[in-house]
Amino acid sequence: MDFPLRYAPSILVRPFSTLRRVAAERVSLVALTVFYVLPLDAIGPVATYVARRFVGVRIGHVVYRASPADAFGQAAFAFGLALAGVFLVAALVDALAPAFGARRNFGNAYRVAAFAYTPVWLAAVLVLAPRFGLLEFAAVAYEVFLLHAGLAEVMGVPRGKAGGLAACAVIGTILIAVGFGELSALLVRDGG
Repeated sequence: MDFPLRYAPSILVRPFSTLRRVAAERVSLVALTVFYVLPLDAIGPVATYVARRFVGVRIGHVVYRASPADAFGQAAFAFGLALAGVFLVAALVDALAPAFGARRNFGNAYRVAAFAYTPVWLAAVLVLAPRFGLLEFAAVAYEVFLLHAGLAEVMGVPRGKAGGLAACAVIGTILIAVGFGELSALLVRDGG
C-alpha cells in the first residue's frame, strides 16, 4: 500500500483513474483516516486558528482577534465536526446504496466520502484570503462531482443511478452541515 496522501493531487486532476486505483488498492480505513483524512482535515482548523488569532476580523475600523484559547477551541471544534462529517456522509451513502443498485459497504462509502471532501479541505486555507471566497464555492461544486464519480467507480452504483444517490448524499450533507452549524451556534451562545 502506498501512502494515501499522494492521492490528493491526482484526485483533483485525474479523478476517474484515481478512484479506480482507490477501489482496486483497498487502502485500509485506518491508513486512509490517519494518513489522508486527518492531515487534510487539519488544513481548515489550522488556517482558522491563524485567521482568528493573528489576522482577525475587521468590523469597520476595528480588528477583532480571538484569544489563543478561543481560537484553539474554534479550530478543534471545526476539526472534530469535519471528521464526524466524513463518517456521517459515509454512513448515509452506505445506508442508501441498496436503493440505488449498489451493495452496502461502509469501507467503500468511507473512501468515497473521504476523497470527495478533498477539494473542500484544500480550499479551507482560503479563510486566510477572504477575497478568494468564490474558489471555495468551486471546491464545493467539485466535491459534488467527486462524490458522483466515486459512487460509480468505488461503490459500484450504476451510472444512471449515481446522480440520484449523489443528490441524496448532498442533501444529507447539507442537513448535517446545518445541524452542525446549529450545534456550533448553540455552544458558542451558551459559552461552550
